[in-house]
Amino acid sequence: MPSALNGQTGMRVRSVLAGEVISGFDACTNYSSGETEDYIVTIDNAPVCTDPPTAGTISGNLFVCSGNNVSLNASGYTLGTSLQWQSSTDNLTWSDVPGATFPFLNSVQTTVDTYFRMIATCAASDTSTSVLVTIKQFYECYCFDDLNPVGCGNGDILNVEIQTSTFNNNSTCNFVLPQGAYNLFPAIGSSTATLQQGTAYNIAVSCNNNTVPLSTSAWIDYNRNGVFENTEWVQIFANGFTGNIGFTIPVNAGVGLTGMRIRSRYATDSNGPDDACERFTSGETEDYLINISSANPCTDPPVAGNITGTLSVCSGTSAGLTLTGFTPGTALQWQSSPNGIAWTNITGANNNTLTTSALNSQTHYRVEVSCATIVYATAVVVDVVQCYNMTNGTIVTCNGNFYDDGGASDYTNNQTLVYTITPLTGNLLQVNFNTFNLESNFDFLKIYDGNNISATQIGPPNGYTGNSSPGIITSSAPDGSLTFQFISDNTIPKKDGLPP
Repeated sequence: MPSALNGQTGMRVRSVLAGEVISGFDACTNYSSGETEDYIVTIDNAPVCTDPPTAGTISGNLFVCSGNNVSLNASGYTLGTSLQWQSSTDNLTWSDVPGATFPFLNSVQTTVDTYFRMIATCAASDTSTSVLVTIKQFYECYCFDDLNPVGCGNGDILNVEIQTSTFNNNSTCNFVLPQGAYNLFPAIGSSTATLQQGTAYNIAVSCNNNTVPLSTSAWIDYNRNGVFENTEWVQIFANGFTGNIGFTIPVNAGVGLTGMRIRSRYATDSNGPDDACERFTSGETEDYLINISSANPCTDPPVAGNITGTLSVCSGTSAGLTLTGFTPGTALQWQSSPNGIAWTNITGANNNTLTTSALNSQTHYRVEVSCATIVYATAVVVDVVQCYNMTNGTIVTCNGNFYDDGGASDYTNNQTLVYTITPLTGNLLQVNFNTFNLESNFDFLKIYDGNNISATQIGPPNGYTGNSSPGIITSSAPDGSLTFQFISDNTIPKKDGLPP
């Protein structure tokens, strides 16, 4: 205890959920969780030390994540002595820890295995036996506090399978604090697999059907840095209870054990690339360890593969491209060109996936695939087009991307919007819906073959809903126009509702 006045004084102890911030300035802060307890304590004079002193023993958490605080305590030392903590990386050469003169040590961070000891001094001194604080493996240090504190039964994960591998894990929800609805599975049997660099897989997830549709996401720590980053994310399904998606292990992924996280959540809430550590009030989180192995040596001549992805974007946005079917073990280099003639390497783009920079003009992309010889994947062209969001009004155009009122994000509840698109004179408008996802039987898109909602309706009388895409619609109206009426209720907006 630092210097303090003798006599009775107050002591306050407070607890809050791990998701809330509490510090030395929050003795009186209003919190929505936890408890506050007040006590009266008496402060006496410090005892007088006696010689020879005893340094006692050290206990505490001997395994920490890199960069986290050490938490050690000394006990059995002679009261009244002066205390000094010391650290060493080799248990031979010691240095005083600045300011560490209390019987506890909790403000020191370390990134390497470190020894600690304490010296107790009266007229003479005594040194405790040192303890070694070991840095945990990165895959033991992912964020996990307060992930799903509400409990099980709100979208539990039942099965995760990585097809064409040994991974096929059935599970039941486990509720334990501070994580909440959370499971951590060991790297054994059907709850792990070895996945190879540059190889494509398919991941499938099933959740319990509790009437509220779910979204599920997966993150794999490809660079083995102990963080589930937004570039390591895929959405398995956005609205339902089961689904699957293909993914490819990057050719430059780190080799060895690494983490994989699966999260479920009500589809009304975000479960996107930045949500690996967010506090959810529904669903479940499951963590796994998988092993990434090196790609097999390439064979010559290599196969270049094919590029697929987003080939039409709004001005100022990025495109996502993927190379598939290439020879494993080859070196990859993405290239770009303004005209398909002069090509430039894209720095750092050596994976089979590419997120382009924000585009404002048409750009060509290809991949250089190298073994002993070099081949090139056939180039694709990403066009930059005008984008139109659903609203009340009329436009005249023959080209562009058409989105719901939220653009690439969720559409808005409680909307009734009418939007007419008319082509240039002498043309017939044709729209091709490549994504369609509305709340089934509650939100609707009606399409009319003309320039108002009195024209002949195309498709179901109530309109298109759910995932039943209109497909390709071509106007037969005299002016070549189509009119769209979008109706949404007050719950469960979806992403990317209308883009043709």
